[in-house]
Amino acid sequence: MERRPADPTLPRASGGMAAISLWALGTSLLFGIVFGASAAAPAQPRDGAFAGPVLLAVVGKESRSIEQLQGRRADPLILRTQKALTEAGIYKGPLDGVMDVELRSAIRVYQKRNGLGVTGIASEELAIHLETASKVDVLLGRLDVVRKERMAAARAALLSNPKTRHLANEAVDEIADPTRNPEPCFRKPTALCLLTEASESAKAIHKTDRRDWALGEILAAQAKAGFTKDAMATVRRIHDPRLIMVALRKIAEGLAHSGRGEEALTASEIIPDVVKRADALVAIATIEAAREDTASAGKAARRLIQVTEEVEDPVRRIAYYTKSATVLSRAGDKDGSRAAIRRAEDLLRGGIKRAQRGTALRHLAAARAEMGQPAEALNVLKNVKGASDRTPVLVAVAIAHADAGQLEEAFAVTADITSARYRAVTLSHIGIAEVKAGKGAKAWDTLAQASEAAETIKFPYARSFALNRIAIAFTEVAKAIDPRAFEDAVETARRIKDDQMRAHVLWTIWAERNRLGDAAGAQRTKDLAREASTAIKSSLSRVWMFGDISSCYVAAGEPNHARTAFLNALEVAQGVDNAWVRARALSKLASTLADLDRPGQEAVVPAK
Repeated sequence: MERRPADPTLPRASGGMAAISLWALGTSLLFGIVFGASAAAPAQPRDGAFAGPVLLAVVGKESRSIEQLQGRRADPLILRTQKALTEAGIYKGPLDGVMDVELRSAIRVYQKRNGLGVTGIASEELAIHLETASKVDVLLGRLDVVRKERMAAARAALLSNPKTRHLANEAVDEIADPTRNPEPCFRKPTALCLLTEASESAKAIHKTDRRDWALGEILAAQAKAGFTKDAMATVRRIHDPRLIMVALRKIAEGLAHSGRGEEALTASEIIPDVVKRADALVAIATIEAAREDTASAGKAARRLIQVTEEVEDPVRRIAYYTKSATVLSRAGDKDGSRAAIRRAEDLLRGGIKRAQRGTALRHLAAARAEMGQPAEALNVLKNVKGASDRTPVLVAVAIAHADAGQLEEAFAVTADITSARYRAVTLSHIGIAEVKAGKGAKAWDTLAQASEAAETIKFPYARSFALNRIAIAFTEVAKAIDPRAFEDAVETARRIKDDQMRAHVLWTIWAERNRLGDAAGAQRTKDLAREASTAIKSSLSRVWMFGDISSCYVAAGEPNHARTAFLNALEVAQGVDNAWVRARALSKLASTLADLDRPGQEAVVPAK
């Protein structure tokens, strides 16, 4: 009887022969693994019962052939992937550089979470993605630690001062009144009703950091409008103690803006953090100097010198001393100005670290230039090596020469400015100085040079800013020398890529043409300004732009134009639904209205 090969799909017979066969198979496999059998396919039994590679049961969590296990080394790419996925908390398996089912599953999970193609395959791109994400997570973790430390320090500072201790309590989340009707406020706006509506809108902002941001702008407008108690009440609604410090500074600045210098100084005194207090005093002194209130500016600068003694960072102290010196110089206190500069110079000689020396010298040189001492500024500049520190000083020196009517000296300094963005802005300032000196033709040439420099500026926003300054300078030429320069101003403005900046300068040119009786040119410019305003995608940006324009017209003594700009902003804000945008837009409107409501300005009532 012919003997047929055994069918491997049938149950094997029990008994001694079966046991011996199984023992022999297991022994041969073990021998091959231990002694490094060849990776070639094992010899086939004569009866052909075992075709193809023999499989072990399961090693780890994935079946592997003898060929896979014999002489296998860890794959560096897979090992990198395993380590990164382990750090991400997704992979729990061994770090052996071998692909298995668990690793494939972990890769798929990561790919799905991060919007990648779900393949389960390790690759160089995946490893880089994993490692980059891991570094970012570590950085964010460190930033979170620093954030918590600074929040704790700010809270401790607030608690240390009896006048601010009550502000360190946890803010309570509020719910906006859904039944309120803002329409009466839009029909007849006042700073109070706009701020009330802004405060209600802020209650509907769900994210804490965004709500704190909006509240900071609301309280600044409240202080500027004279509602100091309301501003302090708004401070208590802020969650982040660091922002409470900023809020206290904003209140002091708002009081200074509204012409209440003594109250601004008093408000600054309750700020427990000495650097924030010094920053507030810098702002107050600068605002008072711009308002030409020399007495208040000088008082704020002298108080700044006293507070600076408590600041530990020597570079900050030099910056504060030099700022005090420039304000005191503008206020006519020459002795006080020189004393402040000497303090800065003594500190510089006393041991500033080499890495900080350039920054400290820049502050000193810039102060000399702003005080109308360009020669002394250039003398200090000889010791400044870095371009980032030298360039701002060169700009300040050139502007100081131009303002003093020393135009040749201004040009000589500008020639050393290698940055196109700074050179273009400086040349536009020199052009305006030339107009004031009655050299209109020369100014035209200077502005042409500024335009050429602007065209080489790499970054779009920086180029837009330079073109904005050049367009304003051409407007000055048109007003003082030749109205044809308005066309150059408009053409320069049209090259500005930033929609908000382009709209702002076109509205400015429109007002100047309108003032000079150029009706046709004014209308063409107005059409372009409207077009640019419509191109601004953000409602908040449009509100901000019209608000800034309104404040500029107030400063120029043109309440009618200011009123028109405010009403444009009001119309945009009325259509905003987003709570965060609405709260910020309305606080900007209230701040603008505070300027319009100053004595001598017309009341703002929307036209029917």
